[in-house]
Amino acid sequence: MSTGPSRACHLGRRNFPLIVTIDNKLFAVIINLGDEDVQDVLVMLSSLRAQMAARSIRGQARQDGLNNMSMKEIKALIKKTRAKRKR
Repeated sequence: MSTGPSRACHLGRRNFPLIVTIDNKLFAVIINLGDEDVQDVLVMLSSLRAQMAARSIRGQARQDGLNNMSMKEIKALIKKTRAKRKR
């Protein structure tokens, strides 16, 4: 089920997970944690977000053709990038 944030508070426990959208774009996912430890859930969420970011970076690298670079090219790019950061 998808809804805006103003309706999310009125839907009750039976509708989990609840996907909240703003202007038809995903904003949040609300789940019933039950007896789960909130800190454990936040750690798992952080790990999931890191995995999603890594997947996105790998996909962009493939799209840009960077997955076919030789080790020599990789080392040259690293050297060039580090030199720019020192400025």
